[in-house]
Amino acid sequence: MTPTLLIDALSISGEKAYRWVSDLSLTVQRFQIDSPKRRAAFLAHVWIESRLERTQIDLRGIPARRIQALWPDSFATVEDARPFVGSGHALANRVFANCNGNGPYESGDGWRFRPRGLLPLCGRSTYERASFGLEFDFVTKPDALAEDHWAALSAGWYWQDESFNELADLGELKAITEILDRRHLIDGRAHFGEVEIVYREILQVMT
Repeated sequence: MTPTLLIDALSISGEKAYRWVSDLSLTVQRFQIDSPKRRAAFLAHVWIESRLERTQIDLRGIPARRIQALWPDSFATVEDARPFVGSGHALANRVFANCNGNGPYESGDGWRFRPRGLLPLCGRSTYERASFGLEFDFVTKPDALAEDHWAALSAGWYWQDESFNELADLGELKAITEILDRRHLIDGRAHFGEVEIVYREILQVMT
């Protein structure tokens, strides 16, 4: 993994490439993302989900109509969603309550274990698994997942944990996208068409 490869594959600035090249290189080596197909699939999904800019999802600027559309189980109507506009803390506690190991709204787990990382991890149970896999306590230090180093490594850990390398070997790009989409986080529901375009562009550069 080199700055030039990232610049050519993702059409990003040199500054952004140099910001990420060290952590991404460490990630692909540590988690056996070690072939053009694997690396192209990994980078394509990381790019669609984070643009190598966003290491945690900002819940504050979502309009009420969008909130209701994203989480209809939590908000039956647009009016139900309006009090949560502009309050990422309250919104996270509402929509991520009682799932992925989180407690109820009052526990604050929704906000504490909100989506962070280049392939955003969400929920207490996922943070616990990542803590074990990466030998770092994200449960007591959840903000660490938004730091570049851990944002990259956690993406690689999740990629390997979900057996995405094997799917990439088989060319099952759509299966990877569908698994990621099942997390139902926010507008990070990746569109397979977008992922496929980026994947082919990266693969062309790598080969």
